[in-house]
Amino acid sequence: MAENGGKNTKVIVIGGGPAGLMAAIQTACRGREVRLLEKEPEPARKLLLTGEGRCNLTSTLRPVEVIEKVFTGASFLYSALYQFTPEDTRRFFEDRGLRLKEERGRRLYPASDRAEDVKKVLLEEAVRQGVEILTGVEVKEIITSGQEVREVKISGGRAFPARAAVLATGGKSYPGTGSDGSGYRLASRLGHNLVEPELALVPLKVKENWTKEAAGLKLKNVELRLFYQENKIFSSYGEFIVEENKITGAEALRLSCHITGPDYHNYRIAVDLKPALTGEKLKRRLQRDFDRYSNKHFKTALGDLLPAYLRPVVVRLSGISPDRICHQITAGERESLVRLLKGIELNVTGKGSENEAIITAGGIAAADINPGTMESRIVRGLYCTGEVLEPAAYTGGHNLQIAFSTGYLAGSQIN
Repeated sequence: MAENGGKNTKVIVIGGGPAGLMAAIQTACRGREVRLLEKEPEPARKLLLTGEGRCNLTSTLRPVEVIEKVFTGASFLYSALYQFTPEDTRRFFEDRGLRLKEERGRRLYPASDRAEDVKKVLLEEAVRQGVEILTGVEVKEIITSGQEVREVKISGGRAFPARAAVLATGGKSYPGTGSDGSGYRLASRLGHNLVEPELALVPLKVKENWTKEAAGLKLKNVELRLFYQENKIFSSYGEFIVEENKITGAEALRLSCHITGPDYHNYRIAVDLKPALTGEKLKRRLQRDFDRYSNKHFKTALGDLLPAYLRPVVVRLSGISPDRICHQITAGERESLVRLLKGIELNVTGKGSENEAIITAGGIAAADINPGTMESRIVRGLYCTGEVLEPAAYTGGHNLQIAFSTGYLAGSQIN
């Protein structure tokens, strides 16, 4: 989008994602002159990837319920989420002509299933409010004087005067969309502390080679228990997907939020294939099956208990010969099989790439930002919003809601 002339812009928004656009809209509708600078050829490119291109833009949860889904920096978000709630987000888009629909998990999507339609509403509203949007512009430095924002310097040496700036550059996931960690560098140069950014909601690499033969396997209604050394630190119930030396899917992504490097080798996962059954109940169930198939081979005796694609893996991991006759299997071997079914082990070796991570956890330390205004405690006139900040949440539209809420709050506070 072309520059519209020589405005002496008072507010500069750095980053054209959901948080930046919402901040720009809210600032401009209060009569401020706003210029939004986006490094990529078009704003909100990462938004188009969310929800597999369908954009789970928020939920029908109450603010306190959203906060329960935040796994780091939750208390920081109370003011923002109560100032601009999921219901406010719903009304914002519906009032501008976008029909929404609710799906499983109280998630809201555009009825069209098109993330492009969410982006269109944001951009049209920004233009309607008079926001000047410049694309292909890389910010190099935020210039201060007396710990107050004075200018925003871009590549090529040009500087825009500003009495306030909004840092809305995102994290470092999907760097090809412009979310490349540049905001962390800008904030750090101004004296802000960083909580080490970690890829989150990202597939996990695992050591076990049996995952190669089971690649593509989708396990439902299982429990994943995450251990650091010998201490259980998190558990999650639902489904995950096995890939070659990697696991993904909803619950694997949740686990990734509680894993930090570089000592990945200290993390292991126990997969309970039958969480609805206690060990004792599972043992009795196995005994009944073995009695029923007493003269059959072990490899055929698990048909009532496990799906076909999982049986060969369990048989091999059990150490029991697949051709063993069921009535020959000892009580000790049955006990070992129960332990296996209640805790197949996966040893973590790392995380997926930046191009696989949905979000980044960590960033500008919440302690450096006023939660009631989103203004920096270190630099007056600097506001920070969205994923560049420390807080992060699980999937369900919550991270986009955080972007909208923090962007709205910042925009409503800029003088």
